Amino acid sequence: MKLLLRCTFFSFLFFGFFWVGFGQTLDPDYIDGEYYIKLNKVNTKSLSKTSSSVSIQKELPFLNSNIANITIASVERSFYFSNSELLQSVYRVKIAEPKKGLAFMNSVEQDDNVEYVERVPLRKSTYTTNDSYQSLQYGLNITKAKQAWDISIGIYTVKVAVIDNAIQTNHPDLFGNMLSGYDVADNDYNPNPSIDTVSHGTHVAGTALAIADNNQG
Repeated sequence: MKLLLRCTFFSFLFFGFFWVGFGQTLDPDYIDGEYYIKLNKVNTKSLSKTSSSVSIQKELPFLNSNIANITIASVERSFYFSNSELLQSVYRVKIAEPKKGLAFMNSVEQDDNVEYVERVPLRKSTYTTNDSYQSLQYGLNITKAKQAWDISIGIYTVKVAVIDNAIQTNHPDLFGNMLSGYDVADNDYNPNPSIDTVSHGTHVAGTALAIADNNQG
């Protein structure tokens, strides 16, 4: 039986596999080669509140003297606009060779004016539906659909054909996303299962395009 369906989550089939290779080179939780450096003291009166630009020689001289073998790609004050002296003393530094990150951190920590140096975390968006049983859908876990939803939740213009044993057309999680189906066994337009035990097609259709965020199913 063939059924053309509006597919809200069709794109997860592609993005689920794409996600495996997506992310940072060294660590998926941090931005490669970028670090926050917090100074113990900083002359906030001499700092601009209209620009994030930094004079390395005046503000972070140890980057020139102690990091001779590591190229500094950029330096900025991420919180230059803040009235907080604590935030004003935090700098964001990017090095040209991320693989030298550990050596960079160890070297920076040796300076007496450095309170701490830490890696810049990678912010990620997360999307989870409020459907009652979505956490039990093993198919979503196998295809990494939940990770794919953080990139895209698909579009209604995509259609997908489900060819299976039958599909329950009045299912509360399916009927809103379905187009007319066809029963090739009986040569009619009623793809509903003849008995309750015929459920595989409904299961497959639900994995591909169940209506999300309707607090059920």
